[in-house]
Amino acid sequence: PRRQGLLIAGMILGDREAMPDDMEESFRRSGLSHLLAVSGLHVGMLSSICLLLLRLIRLPRGIASALTILLVAAYALIVGLRPSVVRTSIIVILALIGYMIDRDVNLMNLLAVAAMGMLLVRPQVLWDVGFQLTFAVTASILYLMPRWESLWMKIREDWRRRKPVLYLHRLIFLPLTVALSAQISSIPITAYHFH
Repeated sequence: PRRQGLLIAGMILGDREAMPDDMEESFRRSGLSHLLAVSGLHVGMLSSICLLLLRLIRLPRGIASALTILLVAAYALIVGLRPSVVRTSIIVILALIGYMIDRDVNLMNLLAVAAMGMLLVRPQVLWDVGFQLTFAVTASILYLMPRWESLWMKIREDWRRRKPVLYLHRLIFLPLTVALSAQISSIPITAYHFH
């Protein structure tokens, strides 16, 4: 149970300090060490699950959103305000505020607000590789995904509605285009910093 507890702490909180070396080495050798790095994905999953559960117990939208905002802010503080966590936390909090007051949300605008907010608080974070990667990759995905989708829409409609083609879209095309969008923006930054 102790090893499993350390593994869960590593995956949820990014806490590798107490994790046994052999366990961390196993993750490194298998190419899964990214599972131990807290990212915006963690914040997104946490906020989605929290909001869903609170809405399932029929809490009003405003109260459910406010409680989710508190949870997201607490989680960001607990894991140490890493750039990807701060970015996603700001975006989620602003999106939830928009949800509370019944406003449409533009994710690219929220991304820009998150970047400006982080730079106002700590301008030197601009030179942090994590900051550069997290904003470049997210912006690239937000910008390119509608363009990939418009390419997909050029396929004849009667073909697109067929089940095998729908499965191809969901299981291959979407994941592939998200990965490609992320790579397009991350390769120059990675090449610059890591040669």
